[in-house]
Amino acid sequence: MFKLVCGAGNEDCESVKRLVYIYALAGCKYFDISARKEILDSAKLAVSMAGALDCHYCVSVGIKGDPHITKAKIRESVCIKCGKRHTFRSKKYMQSATDVFYGRCVTLRTFKAG
Repeated sequence: MFKLVCGAGNEDCESVKRLVYIYALAGCKYFDISARKEILDSAKLAVSMAGALDCHYCVSVGIKGDPHITKAKIRESVCIKCGKRHTFRSKKYMQSATDVFYGRCVTLRTFKAG
């Protein structure tokens, strides 16, 4: 048996419903979710849609300052590889082995057939 941990930080009803549905289809019986009623209702609906029986729910409650429920902030304008700001370039305009694609540094790899 295994448990899906959505946790206290995931408060997106649609995301939780989709995850619980997929995991319930895979045989998961335990779901750790946010303590919000809307999230519990979404999880219960997903379990019902999956036709799963005998499932259990654990609710996670965040405590102020707990790093486990801190939301990540993604700065799409800053490259995660080099830390610089890049402008968007389409894939067809890439020039070198290391270039910028969708605002990120990427390393292109070529493979030999055979």
